[in-house]
Formats: sequence, structure tokens, C-alpha cells
Amino acid sequence: MLTGDESLKAWAHGTTDIDNAITLCALHQAAVHNGKWTIHTINGTHFFQPAPWLDPTQPLLRNMYWAI
Repeated sequence: MLTGDESLKAWAHGTTDIDNAITLCALHQAAVHNGKWTIHTINGTHFFQPAPWLDPTQPLLRNMYWAI
């Protein structure tokens, strides 16, 4: 599966450096662009939040498989 870099802040509001990027597979990159998920960074850790129509409680989720 191909991956791509996603800007955490839109180019108009953020920079295009490594601190403003996350690598996502094409499926999840499309889900962010389609409004199904938003990405939040808290203390350098990325969390994903589902849209209200996917999960009304909107928890912040993290894939712990890759946690160091």
C-alpha cells in the first residue's frame, strides 16, 4: 500500500517541515480529507478523532502498536 505525507496544519496556516507532517496510507489520508477523521497533536503525540457522525463521543484514539 502506498503512503503519503499529510500536513497537520493546512499550508496556509502551517509550514511544510517535518514538524507539520505525518505519514498516512492512501486510505487514511483520504479519510482525513473527506472529514471522517481529524488529527490532533498533543505533546508531540498524534491522536485521531472520528467525526461526530461516525462516533458521537469523539474519543481521541491512538494506535498503540507503534508506540515506543
